Amino acid sequence: MAYIETRDRPRDGRRADRLCEALQHMRVRAAGGEPLTMSLLAQCQQIVLGLDAAPAFRTRDAYAKAGRERYSAGPEVARHFDRCLEEANGAAPAAVARATRVYLDVCFFHPFEDGNARAARLALDHVLTCAGLRLTVADPIFGFSRWADDALDAMGLSWLIERLTRSVDTAAEGQAT
Repeated sequence: MAYIETRDRPRDGRRADRLCEALQHMRVRAAGGEPLTMSLLAQCQQIVLGLDAAPAFRTRDAYAKAGRERYSAGPEVARHFDRCLEEANGAAPAAVARATRVYLDVCFFHPFEDGNARAARLALDHVLTCAGLRLTVADPIFGFSRWADDALDAMGLSWLIERLTRSVDTAAEGQAT
């Protein structure tokens, strides 16, 4: 939430409001044990983008980093992404590794026409919330681009997320809101 307030709100207050609403939606579902699925991610994306309906997996190739990265489209890509989301819901590997992986998967599968970085943030939060974890600070994670073919960067991201998480006392947190 602090990242949204300090980074997203100055850029666009309505955008920040929608992202806060989507984060709350995601956290309630995660706390209730709902698995992370394309349907849940699309519901959150609907909130994030202020759409009338939940978006489907994109049907065209997508590009990022001024066209230097291309993410292909097609039914097999969507099915592979669904399998990645299923793995994010598993018990192994550890929650931080699964959170890192799902964050990168959303970034690099680029499932939506718009808002994929925000969707990746929400997916990461879902996995951490299910494990009773929260980020203490998000800027070092969300403030930098990642490259799809950089395994060392992925390992570094996982190391960083590990160091920036803490256990959540849900009773105390509920009283604070």
